Amino acid sequence: MFRLPVFHLPEFRLPVGALPARAILLRSLGSPGPPGWLGWPGWLVPLGWLILLACATAACSDTAMDPPEPHGSLSGHVVLRGRQTDDTGAVVAEVTVPDVDGLAVLLRGGDGSRRQTPTTAGRYEFDALPPGAYVATAGADSAADVSSAPTMVTTSAVTVPGELALDSTAGVTTYPNPFRGVPGLAIEFTTRAAGPAVVEVITPAGAVAWRYTYNPVAGYQHIHWIGIDNQSQPVPNGLYWVII
Repeated sequence: MFRLPVFHLPEFRLPVGALPARAILLRSLGSPGPPGWLGWPGWLVPLGWLILLACATAACSDTAMDPPEPHGSLSGHVVLRGRQTDDTGAVVAEVTVPDVDGLAVLLRGGDGSRRQTPTTAGRYEFDALPPGAYVATAGADSAADVSSAPTMVTTSAVTVPGELALDSTAGVTTYPNPFRGVPGLAIEFTTRAAGPAVVEVITPAGAVAWRYTYNPVAGYQHIHWIGIDNQSQPVPNGLYWVII
């Protein structure tokens, strides 16, 4: 035996012309037999009203939804600048790399939010940003980071004026640059006092490719790196930072 729940609802009727368009489809639920209200079987009247009420409630919910919050986007460009050197350490040319991949760019919002994204061909982009002021920062070392001026984002696409340029800092010489494996890359610098020193070679994304820690005396330092990591495996060809 098939049983259908019966719902007791107060009697309420609408003129035929006032029925919503979606409710008209409910007439297809009828079947031959003694007609109920509007030609429906009598036992379907309560069920029909439940469906009508559900449809009306859904329509009210749709119209009451809050509009999505407006968002904008911010993009910009990063370039790297360095020196090309020969086997003696003499500078051959100043080099600008405009299309570096994987360089980490940090975006700070005025509300304290922080986001990070890597560059693709030198460009970075942040989407779905609430309106506000943002500062973009690029760099491989906190002491040599470069940041944009605060840039206002509204509800459209905004481009940071100019470019973020990461330059080699004074005090460290590397040669030959570029280099090919053995005999390797000479890294020269001067320490002001004796004590622990850390030399790191890192990728544009900030990953450490090689680290050397030692205790030099004060004065001139010369270290050789032959393009391997700390597991003695060759590192991929590409761009690297030397951080002292």
